[in-house]
Amino acid sequence: MPGLPAEAAPALVFIAFGLFGLAGLGTGRVRDALGLAWLLRLLMAAGSLSLALVALAPATWAGLVAASGLQGIHVMMTSAVIAFWSERLFPALPALSFSTALLAMAAGSVLGPALAGVVAEAQGTGMCFSWRRYLRRRRRPSCGTVTPVRARFCPRLGARDRQRPLAGSRLQP
Repeated sequence: MPGLPAEAAPALVFIAFGLFGLAGLGTGRVRDALGLAWLLRLLMAAGSLSLALVALAPATWAGLVAASGLQGIHVMMTSAVIAFWSERLFPALPALSFSTALLAMAAGSVLGPALAGVVAEAQGTGMCFSWRRYLRRRRRPSCGTVTPVRARFCPRLGARDRQRPLAGSRLQP
């Protein structure tokens, strides 16, 4: 970047990350004002925009500070959301449940890329992005298809089908 020594770039990233990450202190207020669903949508958008800025403006001061800042907001506020979630699910053990959730996220952050590397080495990098094919193929079951979820997606089923669950299914008539 022009005007920035190469040794200073990492420090700038962490300073912006930390300063913008202080927004995490207001996560409860944002949740109360917008609701949890909108808060999560905005956090995912902030994380995505952060990654897009790295690709679109990798060698600019503004791009570096904005990407680092958005990532700081994303990470810190998402951690607060996990705290809300773990306290709500396990009110008797909020500290243990929060620690367990963070440990699971950390394990996924380490194991996910390691597994992707193994798959990419064995099958090629195209396999790492095969989820796109899965999403294109995925369709709602047709009403003629015999599936356990048939009654849920096909309201025009006859009374006979509603009264008799499929063999091996847990659906109750």
